[in-house]
Amino acid sequence: MNVAKELKVFAKDLSVLIVEDDILLNKQLVEIAELFFKDVQYAYNGEDALQSYKTRASDIVVTDITMPRLNGIDMSKKIKYINSNQAIIIVSAHCHLDYVTEIVDLGIKQFIRKPFDDNELLYRLLKVSEEIVLLKSLQEQEIEAQIEEP
Repeated sequence: MNVAKELKVFAKDLSVLIVEDDILLNKQLVEIAELFFKDVQYAYNGEDALQSYKTRASDIVVTDITMPRLNGIDMSKKIKYINSNQAIIIVSAHCHLDYVTEIVDLGIKQFIRKPFDDNELLYRLLKVSEEIVLLKSLQEQEIEAQIEEP
């Protein structure tokens, strides 16, 4: 199976929040996400994204680092404080060592360097979606096992 077909299978019941201050890139990311995800939200800065997340959490957050009002690292810290298991993908032109250290310390596993290839984006979204679906499945099995216990 190719990446796009697999992503359609794994992401069909998931939600994503796109956080990018570049209007054209934000639109491009949203259009791509809408092909695969059940629910797509977007924001142009970290502060608006955080408020949106508090209202309706997403399965995946895709964020730039450098943005007005609240950068992607600080926003990610606040989101991870709310949900330490939140899946976050960083999309940034910056690859400064300080950022990399903070990203790793936050437990963010996926990073896409700008400018990016759409196939790389789809691959990263697939990897995160697979992990989320697997974890949800395991949680459901644990709940079922607890219900069946006398």
